[in-house]
Amino acid sequence: MTRNSSLDAALQEAKEGYAAANPISAAQPAARAAMPGGNTRTVLHYDPFPLTFARGEGARLWDLDGHEYADFLGEFTAGVAGHSHPAIRRAVAGAMEGGINLGGHNMLEGRFAAAVQARWPAMERLRFTNSGTEANLLALSTAVAVTGKRQVMVFAGGYHGAVFVFSGGANINAPFDWLVAPYNDAQATLALLEANASTLAAVILEPMLGGGGCIPATADFLHALREATARLGVLLVFDEVMTSRLAPGGLGGAHGVAPDLMTLGKYVGGGMSFGAFGGRAELIDRYDPARPFPAWLRAIALNKCRDRGRRLLVRRLVMGERSIDAPGSPDYADAGPGPETTMLEAQEAGRLEAAIASLPTNLKEPLILTYLDGFSQQEAAKILDVSIKTIETRAYRARKRLAELLGEH
Repeated sequence: MTRNSSLDAALQEAKEGYAAANPISAAQPAARAAMPGGNTRTVLHYDPFPLTFARGEGARLWDLDGHEYADFLGEFTAGVAGHSHPAIRRAVAGAMEGGINLGGHNMLEGRFAAAVQARWPAMERLRFTNSGTEANLLALSTAVAVTGKRQVMVFAGGYHGAVFVFSGGANINAPFDWLVAPYNDAQATLALLEANASTLAAVILEPMLGGGGCIPATADFLHALREATARLGVLLVFDEVMTSRLAPGGLGGAHGVAPDLMTLGKYVGGGMSFGAFGGRAELIDRYDPARPFPAWLRAIALNKCRDRGRRLLVRRLVMGERSIDAPGSPDYADAGPGPETTMLEAQEAGRLEAAIASLPTNLKEPLILTYLDGFSQQEAAKILDVSIKTIETRAYRARKRLAELLGEH
């Protein structure tokens, strides 16, 4: 290389040398014609063009132009076992011999889930996904459904998958209501938490900020988040797609901090398309299709309500018995005429259960106390240590939210 008079000239000379050494990688128009940038993953692009690899084995890679490389990237830590590891190849071949996508349960999924659960105890229950991105999407969707709130706190420089990018530039992100906080700044983050607790469903972070320069979170920061989120009714989500390999319970476990929800990525599946999300049993068990329909939900419909508007709404939402306003009942005149209802089918029961379960605690409690347990608003106010007006307002909001969730107007 000749002596350069400027940094720009040196960079240009390096690019020209790179292009001259990799002509086949440079000439890949077919991929770029079908896919923006010629690849599905934006993170793999770099100027003037990315190398195209032909194969990999162990810790070595070979590109189309015949160059051999030592792989220090390791698929962004997803390739910890190297390329084409014999044990992984044998396992894949064995699984393929028995068939895939059988349309039913199989003998391997449950065993693997138990092994994952034992490795990361914070995942009391878990489900598998196709990627870490999908795992994070499902974890946050679970948080929104459980809390009834849509706002999610993330951290500047964070990355949680293709639709969760919080660095500079124009990013296409999933349509949650995002609140961005400064990483490792406990004072500023806790102030944001306190100010937005009523609208925050979850806080998601990596215990080491992988997308922002592999900055480890301090133990004090993680413990402060755990205490504040638990106190404020906000779910704490640890994205351990990268960091779960650092300790038997993940990096969060190494700090003694158990999240409400946790996500894993490709390396757990041998570097292939794989992910998992899990967490506290009472959260993930909502995905159990065999859960019985709770009797207390049906009992709401049987509870007498003298307010016509309330009765009509309850009858529409919870129809586990025949109409609560059958002619001849003491309150029939109060409620007015209405169609009789039959036993709720299992599918509708599941919809209703999910809708009520998704209500935040401050709305669910007044609903249960006044509709199920038969307490007056005055009694409910004493139990919850709030004003009667608060009970009335929250019960109204709960009914309105249920109507919205179930498409009632």
